[in-house]
This record gives sequence, C-alpha cells and structure tokens, in this order.
Amino acid sequence: MERNTLSYINHFSHYIKPGAKRVAFSRYSDDVDVTSFENPNGDIVVVVLNKTNESRPAGIRVNDTVAQLDMPPMLIMTGVIN
Repeated sequence: MERNTLSYINHFSHYIKPGAKRVAFSRYSDDVDVTSFENPNGDIVVVVLNKTNESRPAGIRVNDTVAQLDMPPMLIMTGVIN
C-alpha cells in the first residue's frame, strides 16, 4: 500500500473534531507513530501509523482497557474510544 498524504489528512479531519485537545500517550518504538486527542464530546481518538514494510504489533491502553492490534505494513489506523 502506498502512502497517501490525503488519506492521512482524512484520518485527522474526519475523526478529530474542532475544539479537540491533544492528550498524553506513550510510544515504545520508532517504527510506529501515534497521536491522540479528546474530542469535545469526550471521545478519545487514537491515530496509529506503521512506518515499516513489516507488520507490527501495537497495544492501545486507555485506563484499564487494552486493545491489541496487528498493524499491517505502511498503514494508518484510527480508533475512537467512547
């Protein structure tokens, strides 16, 4: 899959709403980029990007809830936690 800048921007503009605030996150590998925001309605939006040509595991934890992901190569994923 080719990187498509417009697709990346769509992940941000579609899920992150005006007035959203960036929230803290931890990242343990330079192979994966991540950012997260809290929308005005309280939803948490997490955007994860696998920058490598190989699948990578990723774990997303919010409070006591953990989601394990298998990130395909060169893929951006967005999750909304409400």
